[in-house]
Amino acid sequence: MKSNFITTFVMHTEKKINEGLTKSQRVEVDIESDRAVIRLLSFVDGLGWCSQKTIRLDLEQLNDLDNQIKDAKSVLERNKQSVLEIGKNVIAFPAV
Repeated sequence: MKSNFITTFVMHTEKKINEGLTKSQRVEVDIESDRAVIRLLSFVDGLGWCSQKTIRLDLEQLNDLDNQIKDAKSVLERNKQSVLEIGKNVIAFPAV
């Protein structure tokens, strides 16, 4: 399975960049000593990649975020399935 992450090593800092959002947005994760640094970047013509939001998380906070992301994905997947099931029961109105 192909990963969406590119790993690079710069000055003893591991970076993972998610290239999957859009061509003008991406998420970057750095490891700085005992914290993960998560940045949302946007591409701006003439400037390049600019950080829009940054959060720093210790291991406990990162574990909490991981659990919340898993829960959110589960809910979104259930909701998507529900929407697909509801769509199967739609009755078309007759054309007048």
